[in-house]
Amino acid sequence: MSRKILMLFFTCITVFALSACGSHSNTYEKKAPVELKVALKVPNNASVNEKVALQALVTQGKEKVKDADDVKYQVWEGDNTNDSKFIKAKNDKNGNYSASFVFDHAGTYQVQVHVEARDQHVMPKTKITVSEK
Repeated sequence: MSRKILMLFFTCITVFALSACGSHSNTYEKKAPVELKVALKVPNNASVNEKVALQALVTQGKEKVKDADDVKYQVWEGDNTNDSKFIKAKNDKNGNYSASFVFDHAGTYQVQVHVEARDQHVMPKTKITVSEK
């Protein structure tokens, strides 16, 4: 008889423990990750053979992202993405990721930064007009 009581006691304890675990899982809500934002800074105009600064400030909420997994710039003329060039960005350790580029001929170019950080990928782009001096 004592064996049956002991078995009933352990069964009750197990049921109680499992039901307690289940009730706690409903009290936690998953929060959506805070969106990664990238402020791309490229001049509107430049001259041929001029060194142009490319800068991106990466933030998440109010925090500057100093640990991005990968940041690179893509530059192409007009709509010709097949002939684009990629430039690896330098991590300035303060949320800024920079590079420079020299345009060898006049035209309208697209500059896009690819930022991979904290399980997100953000790709803002802008235009720059390059003309002869």
